[in-house]
Amino acid sequence: MPLSFQHLLPRLVAAYERGRLTPFIGSGLSMPVAGSWSGLIKGLEQAAGLESSTLEADNKPEALVRRANKATRKLRLADEERFYRVVRGLMGSREADPPPQTLALAKLWWPLVLTTNYDNLFAIAHRRAHGKDAEGGERPLQVLGRSPIDCQHVLSSLSSPSHAILWALQGFLRAPNSSRLARGDEERPHEVVIGHQEYRAVANREPHFRRAFAEVFRSRSLFFLGSGLSESYLLDLFGEVLEIYGPSARPNYALMKKGEVDPDFMLARFHTEVCEYDDHAELPKLLDQLAEAVAERACRQVRWSFAVHAPRAEALATPREDFTVVRGNLRVPEADECLVVSGGERNGQLHFGPQAAAVLSQLGLRTGLRPARVERPFTRLSSAPLVLAAVAVEASGPRDLRNVFSACETLFGLVEQVEPKIRRVVMQQIYSGKRSLFPDRLALAQIARAFGYWKRVQPQSRFELELHTWKPTIYQELASGRLDLIEMLSSDDIRFWAEIVEQDGAVERRLFHEEPSFEIRALLERLEVPADGWTLEVSPAPSPELELRPARECLDDSLIELGVVPGSSIVLRRAE
Repeated sequence: MPLSFQHLLPRLVAAYERGRLTPFIGSGLSMPVAGSWSGLIKGLEQAAGLESSTLEADNKPEALVRRANKATRKLRLADEERFYRVVRGLMGSREADPPPQTLALAKLWWPLVLTTNYDNLFAIAHRRAHGKDAEGGERPLQVLGRSPIDCQHVLSSLSSPSHAILWALQGFLRAPNSSRLARGDEERPHEVVIGHQEYRAVANREPHFRRAFAEVFRSRSLFFLGSGLSESYLLDLFGEVLEIYGPSARPNYALMKKGEVDPDFMLARFHTEVCEYDDHAELPKLLDQLAEAVAERACRQVRWSFAVHAPRAEALATPREDFTVVRGNLRVPEADECLVVSGGERNGQLHFGPQAAAVLSQLGLRTGLRPARVERPFTRLSSAPLVLAAVAVEASGPRDLRNVFSACETLFGLVEQVEPKIRRVVMQQIYSGKRSLFPDRLALAQIARAFGYWKRVQPQSRFELELHTWKPTIYQELASGRLDLIEMLSSDDIRFWAEIVEQDGAVERRLFHEEPSFEIRALLERLEVPADGWTLEVSPAPSPELELRPARECLDDSLIELGVVPGSSIVLRRAE
């Protein structure tokens, strides 16, 4: 029996809070801007000079696949570039905004979204909600396809922090709205899959894709929205995973129009609980209810506390909380606490975000300060209580992930030596935000690594650190376990990936766990890669200057100099 949405809602919220809920979106989420699946096929038939059938039998899912195959084959064989232009043209008006259901889904931050659509409407909606145009935004999501290296990145994102990912299972086009695209929205026209023959080729000739999809299917609760679960090729793909691995411990969920599928069959065969609605106009409202429930009524973890170098819990008179991440707004410090806020500078004047400005105002401090001298990395704003502004760069410049570790060392030395009576440092995320190439959660990783290192080299140090964050891009990584703070607080070593990408798209991927001083020269020797003829980049890039360089120029650079942190990838490609 289908579930009511109010019955399903608490399950969706719980799965979202644990970072397990993963949307799987189809053509219904892009309508009416990009049109329906049947409308796309009619457009292809018209471009191919074929007559579109109006018979009911020719408009059923299996018949539509056959019609798509015939039109696609004719267009591709005649002129493949024209075929791509035709598909782009069928995605909708160039200046069209995403439809309400897409905007509603993008209100929540999703670490991974699967799509069978070719359009960029969700990418645009995500950028509007969470990108550089949003308050406290970061770089927009990364669009990945079916190539071996893209599938490897999807798999890594399941257990390590990364950019938000839109996994385009059937190709990606810069359409319909090409005026609002981000740099990472690279087209994948040659991965566009429309006809039955192409579906079969993907299923049989790309084992790396099938394996990656199987791992996502097993480890996440897929949330089907506007997707054609009645299409046989999708059900065959799901069925193959279930046959080999058995049912997952986590059910899948689907919001679908009444009558499209048999809910009892979907639950029994594909482990998917279906909630039906009467009209597609209800879908945006249901997604709005989900966003509201996540914001207002979720059962959520609000603190992550760790004791560094502590004995067993039963041996402690009182539990220690050396390093704590608090999910919530920054608070006013007590008399024996130090407050650290993130600030930017423009023409000698300090600027602060809303969180910091609100706390500074409560302390009676001006938020548009023009101090006699701006000190980097920290400018003292007050002595009682001690309030410091972390100032990394000019407000108009980009942040650099490499600054975070060294700035934290400076901060801890200041607290320990100049202000030894400080019991706790209360701080917000520093050196991240709108002009960062790297995700905020990697800055948190650097703060944790710096604190753990300080406690190892200064074992007599007694102050605690309390970090406040309100961004789901951070606390979902903690709730899902993708951000391993225990490892970062315990060890100086950095766990990272090295990727060798060949010109044909083949990729070799190896995991390394090395000291921060480990040099690229030694890495290339381990990988047996020559220094000449290869380029190197760190992903995510810690700063713009380190996005792509010849490998020979990096031989003497260490991991810390390149800005490699836990979860980073060092990508080696043959130079063109």
